[in-house]
Amino acid sequence: MQILITGREQNLSIAEAESLFGDIQILNSQAISTVQDASIDISRLGGTIKIARRFELLKDADPKLIIESCIKQVLADSPQTKFNFGISSYENTKLNISKLGLSMKKELQSVGMKPRLVKGNEDN
Repeated sequence: MQILITGREQNLSIAEAESLFGDIQILNSQAISTVQDASIDISRLGGTIKIARRFELLKDADPKLIIESCIKQVLADSPQTKFNFGISSYENTKLNISKLGLSMKKELQSVGMKPRLVKGNEDN
Protein backbone atom coordinates (compact mmCIF):
# COMPACT_ATOMS: atom_id res chain seq x y z
CA MET A 1 0.00 0.00 0.00
CA GLN A 2 1.24 3.46 -0.93
CA ILE A 3 0.22 6.60 0.94
CA LEU A 4 0.10 9.90 -0.91
CA ILE A 5 0.42 13.07 1.17
CA THR A 6 -1.63 15.69 -0.57
CA GLY A 7 -0.80 19.33 -1.01
CA ARG A 8 -3.12 22.26 -0.38
CA GLU A 9 -5.43 21.16 -3.22
CA GLN A 10 -6.53 17.73 -2.02
CA ASN A 11 -9.25 17.46 -4.67
CA LEU A 12 -6.58 17.75 -7.38
CA SER A 13 -4.52 15.04 -5.69
CA ILE A 14 -7.54 12.76 -5.45
CA ALA A 15 -8.43 13.25 -9.12
CA GLU A 16 -4.84 12.58 -10.23
CA ALA A 17 -4.54 9.45 -8.10
CA GLU A 18 -7.90 8.10 -9.28
CA SER A 19 -6.95 8.63 -12.92
CA LEU A 20 -3.61 6.84 -12.48
CA PHE A 21 -4.46 4.08 -10.00
CA GLY A 22 -8.24 3.71 -10.04
CA ASP A 23 -9.25 2.63 -6.57
CA ILE A 24 -8.07 4.97 -3.80
CA GLN A 25 -9.08 5.56 -0.20
CA ILE A 26 -9.17 8.93 1.58
CA LEU A 27 -7.41 8.47 4.92
CA ASN A 28 -7.78 12.00 6.32
CA SER A 29 -7.60 15.62 5.19
CA GLN A 30 -3.93 15.22 4.22
CA ALA A 31 -3.54 11.66 3.00
CA ILE A 32 -4.94 9.15 0.54
CA SER A 33 -3.91 5.58 -0.12
CA THR A 34 -3.72 3.26 -3.07
CA VAL A 35 -3.02 -0.46 -3.27
CA GLN A 36 -0.34 0.27 -5.89
CA ASP A 37 2.76 -1.74 -4.94
CA ALA A 38 5.12 -0.63 -7.68
CA SER A 39 7.21 2.50 -7.25
CA ILE A 40 5.26 5.67 -8.00
CA ASP A 41 6.79 8.51 -10.01
CA ILE A 42 5.89 11.61 -7.99
CA SER A 43 6.50 13.84 -11.02
CA ARG A 44 3.22 12.47 -12.46
CA LEU A 45 1.33 13.71 -9.39
CA GLY A 46 1.36 17.52 -9.28
CA GLY A 47 -0.88 17.69 -6.21
CA THR A 48 1.10 15.20 -4.12
CA ILE A 49 3.98 16.38 -1.93
CA LYS A 50 5.16 13.05 -0.43
CA ILE A 51 4.79 9.35 -1.08
CA ALA A 52 5.18 6.72 1.62
CA ARG A 53 4.83 2.97 1.80
CA ARG A 54 2.88 1.50 4.67
CA PHE A 55 4.54 -1.68 5.82
CA GLU A 56 2.67 -2.27 9.06
CA LEU A 57 -0.42 -0.95 10.78
CA LEU A 58 0.05 -0.54 14.51
CA LYS A 59 -2.99 -0.31 16.75
CA ASP A 60 -1.17 1.83 19.30
CA ALA A 61 1.09 4.86 18.88
CA ASP A 62 3.60 3.42 21.34
CA PRO A 63 7.05 4.80 20.42
CA LYS A 64 8.77 1.50 21.28
CA LEU A 65 6.48 -0.44 18.92
CA ILE A 66 7.02 2.12 16.16
CA ILE A 67 10.81 1.93 16.54
CA GLU A 68 10.81 -1.90 16.60
CA SER A 69 8.63 -2.09 13.51
CA CYS A 70 10.70 0.43 11.55
CA ILE A 71 14.03 -1.14 12.45
CA LYS A 72 12.76 -4.58 11.44
CA GLN A 73 11.69 -3.15 8.07
CA VAL A 74 14.94 -1.24 7.51
CA LEU A 75 17.04 -4.31 8.26
CA ALA A 76 14.93 -6.42 5.90
CA ASP A 77 14.83 -3.90 3.03
CA SER A 78 17.98 -1.79 3.14
CA PRO A 79 20.89 -3.04 1.04
CA GLN A 80 23.05 -0.15 2.27
CA THR A 81 24.13 0.77 5.78
CA LYS A 82 24.19 4.51 5.04
CA PHE A 83 20.83 6.14 4.28
CA ASN A 84 18.53 9.08 4.99
CA PHE A 85 15.22 8.75 6.80
CA GLY A 86 12.50 10.95 8.18
CA ILE A 87 9.36 10.59 10.25
CA SER A 88 6.10 12.47 9.78
CA SER A 89 2.77 12.27 11.56
CA TYR A 90 -0.45 13.31 9.84
CA GLU A 91 -2.76 12.32 12.66
CA ASN A 92 -3.66 14.04 15.88
CA THR A 93 -1.27 12.13 18.12
CA LYS A 94 0.77 13.06 21.16
CA LEU A 95 3.95 11.66 19.63
CA ASN A 96 7.11 13.72 19.87
CA ILE A 97 8.36 13.17 16.32
CA SER A 98 11.82 14.66 16.96
CA LYS A 99 12.40 12.43 19.99
CA LEU A 100 11.09 9.40 18.12
CA GLY A 101 13.44 10.09 15.19
CA LEU A 102 16.49 10.50 17.43
CA SER A 103 15.65 7.29 19.33
CA MET A 104 15.28 5.43 16.05
CA LYS A 105 18.59 6.82 14.80
CA LYS A 106 20.38 5.61 17.96
CA GLU A 107 18.83 2.15 17.68
CA LEU A 108 19.84 1.88 14.02
CA GLN A 109 23.38 2.97 14.87
CA SER A 110 23.55 0.29 17.57
CA VAL A 111 23.05 -2.41 14.90
CA GLY A 112 25.74 -1.02 12.58
CA MET A 113 23.65 1.25 10.35
CA LYS A 114 24.66 4.83 9.50
CA PRO A 115 21.33 6.69 9.34
CA ARG A 116 20.88 10.40 8.76
CA LEU A 117 17.70 11.82 10.26
CA VAL A 118 16.15 14.39 7.93
CA LYS A 119 13.79 16.75 9.70
CA GLY A 120 10.89 18.28 7.80
CA ASN A 121 8.86 21.43 8.24
CA GLU A 122 6.14 19.77 10.29
CA ASP A 123 5.12 21.50 13.47
CA ASN A 124 5.87 18.43 15.54
